[in-house]
Amino acid sequence: RINTLLSVNGTIEKGEAYADQTFRTGVDIDGSTTDATHYMWLAAAPSQTHGGIAGTGVVIDTDSLGNVIQVRDDHTRIEGLEITGWPNQESSSGWDGVNVSAADKVLLSHLLIHDDGYSAFYNANSDAINLHQMTSGQSVTIRNSIIYNIGRGAINYQGSENISVRIENVSIFNTGLTGVDADGAGGINISSRLATLTVRNTISMNSQSGADFKNAGFYGSVSSNLSSDASAPGINSLSGRAAVNQFVSTVPGSENLHLKATSEAVDRGINLSTDFTGDIDYNTRTAPWDIGADER
Repeated sequence: RINTLLSVNGTIEKGEAYADQTFRTGVDIDGSTTDATHYMWLAAAPSQTHGGIAGTGVVIDTDSLGNVIQVRDDHTRIEGLEITGWPNQESSSGWDGVNVSAADKVLLSHLLIHDDGYSAFYNANSDAINLHQMTSGQSVTIRNSIIYNIGRGAINYQGSENISVRIENVSIFNTGLTGVDADGAGGINISSRLATLTVRNTISMNSQSGADFKNAGFYGSVSSNLSSDASAPGINSLSGRAAVNQFVSTVPGSENLHLKATSEAVDRGINLSTDFTGDIDYNTRTAPWDIGADER
């Protein structure tokens, strides 16, 4: 169920989801007049979060074709949900776990997005997070999230506008599974040369087609990232690492992208506490920060 709450001063409409059922239909956030203090916020209730492990919190596993969460309203926040299993149709039409369409100042955090319907059809057009029809000056922030087993890309923007994308403390594993090195295939792909792209403390590994960090030469403010190929951008970044050495489990069906104690990502991140202080489990990060969604 989803309970609708209002902030004390009535400016924020927040829907809190509970894990008493699996949600089988998607959500379209559209049509509201919003600003920095008046916005839509869809989140798992505090006691219902997934903790980075599949099947342990609020799950959206849709049966119908379409983007699972469609965000069209500016300033929207999506937090703490598990998104999985969305179907795709044959041919070039694909759907996304989260599709941000021409929306500004969107925050996506504490999400667990995995295992889309890539196996049902040979479809190279399904992303975990897709930024669509964005216009110049719009911005999206993605942080403290885990993404794995995705048909095309983890985070994908195929436009050419001067948008701002901030990706911080995200863990990505096993993308591009259709085997088609199409536009957007791989881990992170922000194709616009005009985009302002910040990527820090992020792990992207084992892309089956496309790079872990695609078009990394376009990236702007980047540091402390980690990849299995040679694409990790920025200072203090690590490339050519093995996923099995970083994550608790990469076994199909039992994935756990929390960090091993011996992971090379431990204590290798940059401190971002001026922007946020917790990890995907809502535990407080301690200096020196770890790379990825999890703080050991």
